[in-house]
Amino acid sequence: MDTTRFANIKAEANILGAVLVKNNKILDVIDVLEPQDFYDGKNRSIYAAMVLLYKHNTKIDITTLAEVLKEKKDVTISYISELVADSPIGGIKDYCRIVKEKSKMRVLRKIIQTTANEIEDGREKSSTILEKLENQLTATAEEKDTLLTDADLMDKTLDMIQENYQKGGAILGLKTGMKTLDEIINGLQKKRFYVIAGRPGMAKSSFALNIAQTVARDKNVLFYSLEMGAEELGIRRLAMRSFIDTMKLEKGIMMEDEWKKMSDTSSTISRGYCYTDCTPNRGINTIRLQCKKLKMQNKLDLLIVDYIGIMSLKGMGDSRQEQISTVCIELKNMSKEFDIPVIALAQINRGPEARNDKRPMLSDLKESGGIEENADVVMLLYRDEYYHKNTKEKNVIEVNIAKQRGGRTGTIKLAWQPKYQLITDRAIYQEDGTYDPKNF
Repeated sequence: MDTTRFANIKAEANILGAVLVKNNKILDVIDVLEPQDFYDGKNRSIYAAMVLLYKHNTKIDITTLAEVLKEKKDVTISYISELVADSPIGGIKDYCRIVKEKSKMRVLRKIIQTTANEIEDGREKSSTILEKLENQLTATAEEKDTLLTDADLMDKTLDMIQENYQKGGAILGLKTGMKTLDEIINGLQKKRFYVIAGRPGMAKSSFALNIAQTVARDKNVLFYSLEMGAEELGIRRLAMRSFIDTMKLEKGIMMEDEWKKMSDTSSTISRGYCYTDCTPNRGINTIRLQCKKLKMQNKLDLLIVDYIGIMSLKGMGDSRQEQISTVCIELKNMSKEFDIPVIALAQINRGPEARNDKRPMLSDLKESGGIEENADVVMLLYRDEYYHKNTKEKNVIEVNIAKQRGGRTGTIKLAWQPKYQLITDRAIYQEDGTYDPKNF
């Protein structure tokens, strides 16, 4: 075979070298190339080993590759070392396109040769040969066929109904820790985009953090806090779980039994599954890359972004409204791509401040067009105590389910305990302190 026409060994080596130098580069490769796309047998084995190591969250280097490939006598440590030495500075996506194109050419060549042999053999009818050729060519197409027949659609639908039936009427999605909310939205469901919105001071971040804390007990959560630092988040999570005042935790002034409770709570939280990134000004591409990495390792069940308005919006559009709309489209697409629920927090504009009734409405969402249009569920938070100190609704958060695609809308009321940053069903918390954190 003319390898210059049907393979590019140098491009294959450049890809492997780039991944060895910077492991995260594999995320640019894995969506494009399969091991069989590599023509060279050594390169094919090395790439398959790299994918295996990355999925097991193991560093990809000369030592780990040599261990995985120790049975492959043709793959030597010196060859792997050469890949590192000759690794390119950039252009890995270009190399991927080259290798993929060469791979397709080899596949097409084989298909055509096989078809020609079948024609020469003369044993099969032309219609049979054409059907086989068509199927093989379709299989090599760049995009998977996303069309569903009515039979396919009904099969998927009936499978879902059967699965839900077997759950015995239980909440379908991830439980938020707030039973009243779960009953209305049926839990946080895969492929859905949720928006939590409100004016400053309405406890949006605490609301999201309460959800994260609950889900992270047995599911994997990726929490982007673009506004708060790691220590502040840690204090809040300790408070809501230990039932110790956040002020005491911040100052480190506690009774002896509270120190023990804090220590025990810290150990409990440490056994959870929440991954937190507090880096400011994160962009959607960075978030997508991290999601892809965790999804490959089966470590992503929920994404939370706090909040949309302070994300990096470079390249997302000309106007602010266009940028926000593009980000919301991307977040919605990520919920479908990674098969997870996605939650994003958003600010409400000053509209409520000019009204007698300060409760927010959908039209109050900043750059609301893109947010409202792309969200499957919009929850608007409101605390009457923030505006009216003498209200009868003290320590209460109203959650207005202002939009729910395919579901009912309306307002529920939850208990809010600011000193613990805790939000629960009103029936769970009692003022006499009989609240049991095990229920949360």
